[in-house]
Formats: sequence, structure tokens, C-alpha cells
Amino acid sequence: MSVRPLKFAVILVWMLLAGSFLLSPDSTLALLGRVGFFVMAAAHLVEFLVFLRFLRTAPGSLTLHFVNVLVFGFVYYQELRAAAEPRAS
Repeated sequence: MSVRPLKFAVILVWMLLAGSFLLSPDSTLALLGRVGFFVMAAAHLVEFLVFLRFLRTAPGSLTLHFVNVLVFGFVYYQELRAAAEPRAS
């Protein structure tokens, strides 16, 4: 499966969660969205630490890898792994 639709889905989730900051602060939906935003950010930070050894050996900038993992999480890691695997002809 291509990671492109998954990346789109992750961006959509980020946008929905970020939209919760535009809602009234005393709204239950705003609270859930804000908690979800910070939980997702924390999960992606943990993913970066878990995949750090692999990311250091992957081609490209570690800073760029950090930003991509922070935004896309495991989806980005899957993309890098697929690119790193030798293809059978």
C-alpha cells in the first residue's frame, strides 16, 4: 500500500486536532481535541526516539527526519524502510 493516502490521513487528523484550539475553551470537544493534539505530538516524539538509530543511518538530514517523524510518525518510518530495502528484480 502506498504511504501517500496515509500521509494525507495523518495531516487531516493534525488539522482536526489543531482546529480544536479555535473552539471555546470550555467545550468538551475542544478539550478532547487539545488532549489528542498533545498525545499525538508526544507519541511522535517517542517514535523519533525509538527510530533514532535507523534515522541516523538513513540518507538525509536528521533535522528533516525529526520534522517528518513529528508530523507523520510511523508512516514516515515505513516510507524510509521501504526505500532502504533492496528491490528484487
